[in-house]
Amino acid sequence: VIPNVNNSFKMAVPTEMVGTMTQDRATGVFGKLGQAPKMIPVTLNLETSRGKKETLNYEIARDEFLTPLLLNITIYNSLTAQERSIGESTIMIAGEIAVRGQAPVKIDRRFSSGQASQSAAGAVALPVNNLMRSRFDELEITGIKLDLTTYDGSKTAALERMSVDRAEVKAGDTVEIQAFARTNSGRVFMQRIPVTIPAGTPEGEVTIKIGDGASIQKDDAIQKFIPRDLSDLIGTMNKLKMPDRLYARIFRTTTGVLVGSSEMPNLPPSMLATLNNNRMTGGVSPVTQTVVSEVEIAPAEFVISGEQTLKLMVVR
Repeated sequence: VIPNVNNSFKMAVPTEMVGTMTQDRATGVFGKLGQAPKMIPVTLNLETSRGKKETLNYEIARDEFLTPLLLNITIYNSLTAQERSIGESTIMIAGEIAVRGQAPVKIDRRFSSGQASQSAAGAVALPVNNLMRSRFDELEITGIKLDLTTYDGSKTAALERMSVDRAEVKAGDTVEIQAFARTNSGRVFMQRIPVTIPAGTPEGEVTIKIGDGASIQKDDAIQKFIPRDLSDLIGTMNKLKMPDRLYARIFRTTTGVLVGSSEMPNLPPSMLATLNNNRMTGGVSPVTQTVVSEVEIAPAEFVISGEQTLKLMVVR
């Protein structure tokens, strides 16, 4: 113990494991001898912008509050120890969070900015935090494996406009959409996106929206999702759309409702009258879109954000 009038502090050197600390208060600490703490193994495979490869292995204490915080700190420090901490960079992160008895939580993201390291660390800490805060009894994270690749410079672009090769299509046809995006440097590049109108699509007007994951699902029912069990939570987390890539969604205007987090599009008038009667309020909100199809677009060289829509007429 180093005594100091302003702030006394302790210095220690860890040796072998003898127990677990469970409380840390202003006047002392409390622990149990002979009880090993529960830890989560983490493996991080890092490839730097200079082509250097490193594999880091460490363990994170399992705790509802500490695990996401320590995970965020260690991943960020692992990146800044190998790369510069100031300046723009692009980071690709892929991996999974293993949960006993459940499908793993998949991680597949790209970040490109001056805060790419912080964002990459948060992309792992956030799903772990969601799992820990769910408080399902059967939750046990058995390990985290990550592959991170870093590049110098930022590669971001904004979706500026779109064009299509025709205005009328038949169900089952494929149209080519040209998406134009502008980078931060002012360069404009074009990506060709083939979109297929599903067979069986009714005649009439349909809307094609192309945008990043955050823009596409900002009004979706998933925003009001409440998990029933751990499997439901993990399944929904793996279905979330990523803001670092584009999606193409085809939808048409119909009449439906949103009950809780479940969408019920294109309902018959009798069902609508039952759900929207004057004797009941709350829990039901109207929706006017029926999703015909939705596909994820292959990642481009740049991380593209924004959204654009155009309309087509489905004819016989």
